[in-house]
Amino acid sequence: MSDNSEQWIARQKKEVRVLVVSLESAYRAGTLTPSMPDRAPAFAGLERFIAMYGSAAADGQGIAGRQIRPTLFDEVLNQFKVNLRPPMRWFPAADVVITDEPTTPIVRHLRIEGPTAEVQVRVDQLIASRRWGIGFTIPNAEADKLVANVLIDSAVHKLGIGLQDVFRIEKIWRPSQGRPVGFVNTPNGTQFEHLMLDILNENQQVAHKARLYEDFMAKTDIRVRVPRLQRRHGARVQVTQISRPQLHVRKLSTIHKVEELVILSPLSLAQEAVESKYPLPFLDECSAGRPDSIPVAAEAIKAVLLGAIENATKHPLGPMAAVAPELRSLIRDFVNAEAHRSTGELRRREEQIRTRVVAPQAPDPEPMPPI
Repeated sequence: MSDNSEQWIARQKKEVRVLVVSLESAYRAGTLTPSMPDRAPAFAGLERFIAMYGSAAADGQGIAGRQIRPTLFDEVLNQFKVNLRPPMRWFPAADVVITDEPTTPIVRHLRIEGPTAEVQVRVDQLIASRRWGIGFTIPNAEADKLVANVLIDSAVHKLGIGLQDVFRIEKIWRPSQGRPVGFVNTPNGTQFEHLMLDILNENQQVAHKARLYEDFMAKTDIRVRVPRLQRRHGARVQVTQISRPQLHVRKLSTIHKVEELVILSPLSLAQEAVESKYPLPFLDECSAGRPDSIPVAAEAIKAVLLGAIENATKHPLGPMAAVAPELRSLIRDFVNAEAHRSTGELRRREEQIRTRVVAPQAPDPEPMPPI
């Protein structure tokens, strides 16, 4: 994008941050009328943040949950900053395809000049690429402004959802629940999750990052909707880069109803690849006869994925392009199958609850006749 658009994004980003931090500080101080920034919000969409905080303050929300709130708020604000990360690598856009709507034009996709060939980048991929530090130079001023608006609108929308979840968790959380405050993912773990998202969404958008509430309360990192999956919000996916079997088992033992989740990890992918003899060229060393073939394959898969993240800005689509096509296909096929399996487990449990028969109570014995 142009320097003007980048400067505009930076100003909007700062405006949002100043407003939200001001509201958060006032809320924690117990002020019913939060102190406002020196000037009005930059755009009307920010008024909902003022209303959200004002309503929560008036309701006197969960004081017990205040212990967990700073960690949650910092995570949400950090994700907002990452979603609008300044680009480190620029790729020229050959064209921006815009739908001619009667009122508001909508950006559909960009045609980008990649390292070896032209690449089509959908809007959801455009938004995702920003997290990797990738930007696009757009010669058309009108299209450039539209793309900048897409990035801001998406980041602000996600920030609003995240703040809603902060209030929701604060309201129900109690220190006695024993949920560790340091649950928030590491930067490396977050990048690994987003690489999985990019791969799942390579051909079409079927997955999105789970809400903070689901991450905190239900160990859910991603929601995915695959074909013929009868599940409104999609299957729940837990992502981990753990490749060692013992550590993997230990992590899964902490997840309630783990059979109802898709566990997406180098180890689970390796097990699928080795047992189904999935054609992965870089796994030739993991012969079926080796007793340690699955752990060896897990380490190899992990190395490929982490290596791709180290070269995130070499392609318009980010690190996904550095992952072997066969491994990308394995990830999608595995998640597709596991989404149906885990949903089947959920439906069986729901059916058991519906059909559970409560044994009839025995009638009270008749009183003994008087002697």
